Amino acid sequence: MSILAVIPAKSDSNRLEKKNMRKIGNKTLIEIAIDYAKKSKKITDIVVSTDSEEVVEYINSNKLCKCIMRTEGLSGDAEVFEVYKDAWNLCGGEHEYIIGLQPDNPDRKLKLDDVIDYVNENNLDDFFTVGENGKKNGAIRMFKKNIDSINNPKVNTLLENCINIHTQSDLSIAASRVIINSNPLDLEPNKVFIIAEAACNHMCSIDLAKAMIDCAADAGADAIKFQTYKGERTVTKYAPAFWGTETMKQTEYYKRLDKFNKEDYEYLFDYANQKNIHHILDHRFISILY
Repeated sequence: MSILAVIPAKSDSNRLEKKNMRKIGNKTLIEIAIDYAKKSKKITDIVVSTDSEEVVEYINSNKLCKCIMRTEGLSGDAEVFEVYKDAWNLCGGEHEYIIGLQPDNPDRKLKLDDVIDYVNENNLDDFFTVGENGKKNGAIRMFKKNIDSINNPKVNTLLENCINIHTQSDLSIAASRVIINSNPLDLEPNKVFIIAEAACNHMCSIDLAKAMIDCAADAGADAIKFQTYKGERTVTKYAPAFWGTETMKQTEYYKRLDKFNKEDYEYLFDYANQKNIHHILDHRFISILY
């Protein structure tokens, strides 16, 4: 059985500029989708379909996979099913099945080969993933090449409750899920993982933050977690403080603790590595990194 995996990557998005070229870590959403397809042992070929010269240059210069310019008229908000069929035609029209993988669902949990087996075992003509609300999402679509000519096609679905990225906030949530799902800490099963909560008690002092790392390492903690944010992006400027006898606005309070930048945290990460302790940032920092 021959299968063509198609990754649609149009030039722009209506709500999030150059969405498909946005990064999680050091990889674009397009590359994450390509990597997902490459993990399959059953995919015959992988192709990116685009209307963007920038995407073509990115794919080709990094030698990620085959990349094609889609047929004129299929740019912008073209129906993605037509984009899949167009890519199939441009790749020779020989593959028996087409799998569509949209880049804006990077936190997929289903294994692609398990999906392929599910489609084969149930002799499905068409398959797509759905979210918890039961609505179709673009995480995985698999269908026979002749689906248009099949009367009463056999269709089924599986749950894939991933993020559909439309906004920067969606990207931040997806990024945190991708990082967690990748098990970057290489956690051992059935072992208690101890996290020292440093929060922002360093009071924006590098020396104090380093001392907290030292204490956590000496105490035998597996990781130390810092909390960070930008005051004006955390609470409305009209919100009063709600604790103790503070009379200042919440934004003023938080701004006292948001002075560290990306370079400061990278320095602390390196220091934590020297102390053989993991470093963690809460999810609010994801939007700053990515």
